Amino acid sequence: MPLVVFCGIPSSGKTTRALELKAYLEEKHKSTVIILNEENLNLVKTEAYKDYTAEKMTRAFLKSNVEKNVNKNTVVILDSLNYIKGYRYELFCLARSAQTPHCVVYMDISRETARAYSEKNEGGLVGDLFEDYAGRMEVPNQKNRWDSPLFQVREGEQTPCEEITRVILFDEKTSKDPVSTKLEAKLPTNFAFELEKRVQNIIEAINDKQNSMFTKGMTVQCEGCSKKLVLHQNVSLIELKKFKKEFFNMMKLNPVQNINEIGDSFITFLEAAFQRL
Repeated sequence: MPLVVFCGIPSSGKTTRALELKAYLEEKHKSTVIILNEENLNLVKTEAYKDYTAEKMTRAFLKSNVEKNVNKNTVVILDSLNYIKGYRYELFCLARSAQTPHCVVYMDISRETARAYSEKNEGGLVGDLFEDYAGRMEVPNQKNRWDSPLFQVREGEQTPCEEITRVILFDEKTSKDPVSTKLEAKLPTNFAFELEKRVQNIIEAINDKQNSMFTKGMTVQCEGCSKKLVLHQNVSLIELKKFKKEFFNMMKLNPVQNINEIGDSFITFLEAAFQRL
């Protein structure tokens, strides 16, 4: 069954909307629904997001629970910040590997309104923590496969439960074919060669840049990529090769539509992978 990813800045109304969607699916469609968030997993937000290390562990814990609960009989709603586009990409790949529909619900609320809610929300992120995570929000973009279908919910609007349901439960465009069959039909003959070449070029560019003179926040512009990769830490060649293998496994399940997208997709993957270091 589907994966619904809620995202937005702290205190933007994600949990309220997630509960509304859960009630709608259970009442109208008799669906089995589970909401995964910090509270339901017995995490204290102020501790779970107090620093980079805690946040990284929290994201990994949420993702592992999504992977554990995604199945043919349950609608999984991930109710968390999900502010990193690379992390949303990983969730998208989880849904694809499980052969289940997926959508993103973005809470489009002003920072001022959310800040006011956060001050009333016991146990939420307030003060510097609120400002930090609100400032780092990477807004979903419908043009990105991992952010599509995208539902943007603004202040004062009703939760689009019916529209979300039509996409995740009744979208006839969702393929029912096995993943392996779909990929064999779509992959061009030179895909494996181009995948190896382009990914290896990026790894070599990163390694060369680091070896020349590493500085925190340095950027790497790779040939054939429109995206730049920002390095906040030195990443060993062994780790880069490990990420390369993970990316290849993802590409087997969810190949890019165009060979020219390989480079930018790998950089997006690395952005999320570096968060785990």
